[in-house]
Amino acid sequence: MKILFVCTGNTCRSPMAEVLMADLLSNAGIIGVELASAGIAARNGQRAAAHAVTIMGEQGLDLSEHRSQMITPQLLSYDLILTMTEYQRDHLLNHDSSLRNRVYALKEYACPTITEKNIVDPFGGSLVEYRQTAAELHYYLKQAINQLQSH
Repeated sequence: MKILFVCTGNTCRSPMAEVLMADLLSNAGIIGVELASAGIAARNGQRAAAHAVTIMGEQGLDLSEHRSQMITPQLLSYDLILTMTEYQRDHLLNHDSSLRNRVYALKEYACPTITEKNIVDPFGGSLVEYRQTAAELHYYLKQAINQLQSH
């Protein structure tokens, strides 16, 4: 299985989601899942936000080598595409309706009955805001793994 995480600039939420998911899958003994992240408005080659690198480092995860990338047709072929917001989900669906059964907002996929589907963008925020976003991602990624295992 291939899972793509999508945010706006691919420097905060989606790279954090990618490394957090890799760690959660590893800890659960789940192998064979390929992960990537990209942005709907990313500039290729940018480093992860400094606070994202710091917060992930506090959890023993390394984002120092991350480089942002724009979404490509190859990435859109992934089995599951999880966005950080409804807007990003809708943006992808408006450009390619064939993604309908593969693209979801992360919170929507993880908890189908949830009403608030957006993960707040910490870009430009404090370490506290990045910690809050990382904790929210961690929670919903664990729920997403439960969804994957039940299907």
